[in-house]
Amino acid sequence: MFLTPWVENRPDLWLAMLTVPAAVAVATWMLNGRFHVGSMRNVFLAIAAYFALCVPIDLLLGLELRGSREFLADLNDDMFRVEIVRGLVLYFECILCFLIAYSVGPHDPKPRHRTYGLSLPPLWVALGVNAACMLLYLAVFGNVSRIDRFFLARNATFYKLLSLIVPATYAFNFLYVLRLPDQRSARWLVVVSLVFSFISGGRMWGAAMLLFYLVRYRVTMRRWQVVTLGTVFIAASLVWKEVTGYFWETGKLPSLWNPDMLIGLSRFEGIQSWVMTVEILSEGTSPWWGGWSYTVLPLRLLWPRFLLEFPPQTLSEQYAEFLRPTLFEAGGGIGFSAIGEAWLNFGFLGPGLLGLAWGAAARWIDRRPHGVAMIVFVIMTLRLFRSDFGSLCKSWAFMFTLTLFLVIALWKLADSAAAILRGQFRDHRRQVRSARSGPTPAAMLSQS
Repeated sequence: MFLTPWVENRPDLWLAMLTVPAAVAVATWMLNGRFHVGSMRNVFLAIAAYFALCVPIDLLLGLELRGSREFLADLNDDMFRVEIVRGLVLYFECILCFLIAYSVGPHDPKPRHRTYGLSLPPLWVALGVNAACMLLYLAVFGNVSRIDRFFLARNATFYKLLSLIVPATYAFNFLYVLRLPDQRSARWLVVVSLVFSFISGGRMWGAAMLLFYLVRYRVTMRRWQVVTLGTVFIAASLVWKEVTGYFWETGKLPSLWNPDMLIGLSRFEGIQSWVMTVEILSEGTSPWWGGWSYTVLPLRLLWPRFLLEFPPQTLSEQYAEFLRPTLFEAGGGIGFSAIGEAWLNFGFLGPGLLGLAWGAAARWIDRRPHGVAMIVFVIMTLRLFRSDFGSLCKSWAFMFTLTLFLVIALWKLADSAAAILRGQFRDHRRQVRSARSGPTPAAMLSQS
């Protein structure tokens, strides 16, 4: 890479020269009066800014980077500074190409929302559905650690089916908010979703629900609101993983005054992506897969695994089996790196091509009415930088899309059943009233 000879001499200086101006630019952009969250452009830029800058900022502040276990690179080690600088440049390349692709072509935003023929039950019904699902989840997995839950879901069909409670509940929540015109009422569902995400240990679901709420209602945030939300996010980044891990192990909330509970911004979500980026860049030159992991591998992964003797693995699983075998055998895995995968496929050009593709897709999503495609794209954008493309396609573009349409089908079935019951109830009340009032004079004349 062209920067390597200069970076090797003064990597810390280059890291500061790239990180500080970028962080100032992001802060200026978000605090410039009103910050509009309703477009996928701004959603992508905010997420990309976090993933690109979280590790460099932690390093500049002297915070310990946690997330390197077994045979993975330790980002606290000075020997990986060059790869971190190279990774930051690749992030900037991806963001720049995204902006280029998004700005090309006409923009005709359509704030309409698809209803899919669904009725809108009262808010208390939606909250009751969430409460029932949370109670069922706690009854099954209440005393099971997060890694043990993954192991049970991987090896036992019964627990795998029960683990689907979480995505099914959130699919219902996304569709309900999509259908709900009242923004204030939707906030209650967001709060319940955040509670469920803490209980289940799936921080992604809570973040996705909050992000979808902001996009769905095209929220424009004032400066004080951006500062407040940013402060909450920073606080969550510092303590979320340690607090949830302690909660699941002991059933209690830890003391936040413990210094071991305070860690860097990258711990919330970005550390694993950066570890994998450094691991991949440290391997040397790109193998130039030429798009194999974007085309061939996702198609292989869509085939049901139980039908194959040796099912294909995602890139995340392949690297987890090699770099973290103990965790992999216990049922866990590792996050991946979209920047690293783009590098594996197309070298230095890869992150730019990824940005172009995602920018074109974001512009297309913003120009069409909001529906299932927008829900899935919001989640995929949130997960983009810490996942491989095969996992994104299988888990979200395929499995979660099926979950959404299954919930839509069940919702319509419940609507039909409720309509039948209402019709029967009205007929019954009509018969009761007629029996109490007796026969009408016209009926008595006709009988005579």
